[in-house]
Amino acid sequence: MKKVLIIEDNEKTRKTLRDMLNDIRSDVCIYETDNAMEAYGIAMRNNICLFLVDIVLAGEERARNAAGAEFINNIRCVDRYRFVPIIVLSGLIDHNLTLYTTAHIYKFVEKPFDIEKTKKLISEALMYRCGKIKVHNLYYPIDDVLESVEVDRIVYAQSINHNIHVVSLDSCLDIPYMTCKEFLNDVNDERFVQCQRGTIVNIDFIKSINTKEKRILLYRCDDILSLGMSYKKGIMERFREVYEQ
Repeated sequence: MKKVLIIEDNEKTRKTLRDMLNDIRSDVCIYETDNAMEAYGIAMRNNICLFLVDIVLAGEERARNAAGAEFINNIRCVDRYRFVPIIVLSGLIDHNLTLYTTAHIYKFVEKPFDIEKTKKLISEALMYRCGKIKVHNLYYPIDDVLESVEVDRIVYAQSINHNIHVVSLDSCLDIPYMTCKEFLNDVNDERFVQCQRGTIVNIDFIKSINTKEKRILLYRCDDILSLGMSYKKGIMERFREVYEQ
């Protein structure tokens, strides 16, 4: 049974989305709310497979605030919801694509939306296989201690003095006597690409790429990575593939 959470302050729009979901498939359990706080509770008590979120929720304490955007950023911090599809339905236009890139939005749908096109989009998003995500860890014996790092939480890795310095959301780890090629073989994940000689980055954490200044800004990490010209084409193509999906 697929579980979908609608976060929308307009009752008529909620009904439209409800009807669309029921038309798309019968095995869907629909939750709905007009405020972000209730949405958090629903999400924590259930395993939601798709979020349909309005950015502006007029029913919140501050009139017409962007509580939907705040909800999206916060729900992405929950491990099981890091990559669950989120479709934003809003009359607002994010010209800088800030929310799109930082929160990995599946698609933006501008109001008023086309029913058939939106149904097709929702149908595609529901193909995502939700459930418990298998955690992929790397293990290394270092100084008689077995160290581990979760692959999904690795932001980037650098070759420094014949060691691989791994920076994750939780900590840093230095793996001795390892090359970038060996590390990429261990990770075995297409999200990890070289951005310059001796540096590997996880595409999921790239916030923006400035080709003129040859630097990469990261999501949830203040470090700035350099962009090597020989790696520019490959990383730009992979970056576009991720955000056009």
